[in-house]
Amino acid sequence: MDRKLRMSVIILTRDGKGIEHCLSSVRESGKELGVQPEVSVVSDVPSEELKELCEKYGANYMVFKATPSKKRNYAVEKTNCDLIVFCDDDVVVPKNWLRAILHHFEDEKVAVVGGPNINPPDSTLRERCSGYIFESFFGGACMAVRYRTVSQSFESRTGEEFILCNMAVRRSVFDEVGGFSENLYPCEENYLCYIIKEKGYKLVYEPRAFVWHKRRPLFIPHAKQVFNYGLGRAKMMRMLRKFRPLYFLPSTFVVGLIAGAVMSIFISIVRVIYLATLTIYTLMALASSVHMSIKHKDPKAFFLLFPGFFVHHVAYGLGFIKGLFAGLGESS
Repeated sequence: MDRKLRMSVIILTRDGKGIEHCLSSVRESGKELGVQPEVSVVSDVPSEELKELCEKYGANYMVFKATPSKKRNYAVEKTNCDLIVFCDDDVVVPKNWLRAILHHFEDEKVAVVGGPNINPPDSTLRERCSGYIFESFFGGACMAVRYRTVSQSFESRTGEEFILCNMAVRRSVFDEVGGFSENLYPCEENYLCYIIKEKGYKLVYEPRAFVWHKRRPLFIPHAKQVFNYGLGRAKMMRMLRKFRPLYFLPSTFVVGLIAGAVMSIFISIVRVIYLATLTIYTLMALASSVHMSIKHKDPKAFFLLFPGFFVHHVAYGLGFIKGLFAGLGESS
């Protein structure tokens, strides 16, 4: 590790429950690298148990209840390291994680390095299915690469591939653009990446820098998470004043689902189009469910994936619609 590049790993948590696996794996990754990074844990509530864990693993212990964007900005302010690495408390990292990230920062134009977050080996069926939906093209589209590994690293054009449970930022650039927007959650990392890219810096996706990330199981916990993703994505686009047609597809599907059902009662041609569209969607959901079940050799997953895709798209679409009309200063 270049001694000029000091690393700080920032981990957010609500109360510290389950965080020891994360802290232990980060320390092991530091051992493999040969230099331990500074580690800071930011908790919503005070906890003696968490404080003791931080002491055990040599981590800074902070209590600061706020939105995730504010908590991360607060933690960054408390460090003077050159590279800031963000992860979540339910993440476990492999031994080569920090080495895979650090390698790319040898190029001074690289400002952000991130990698995928994949299903942990001990995931339940409902948790696995949540991950399968995210990593499929039908469920994740251009952001599916966040949830599965690819063969080679690449330079991102938009920053859509990055997620804050596994992302590193050069501190000088983070300060230059003013850190995370505290009016935005989630998707604040994608907004940050877009601004950084506009400044002329490089964003690098590194598949070897993957983490295992616990999923929210189907159906309700997954739907709540995806609803918030849609909400944040719409707010982000409003802030940037840049709109991608792809992001409107789930909300268009939701509107069409309701309006089409009503209009098809009175207009025969609408009824034909409506039924044809539903048939096409059903076939695509079936094909994607079969594909992911076979890919992961998980036949039981099929029976949850088929309705899961529908829940996924409707939840995202509803969240996106709300985000288009909600106030930008509203917290989610």
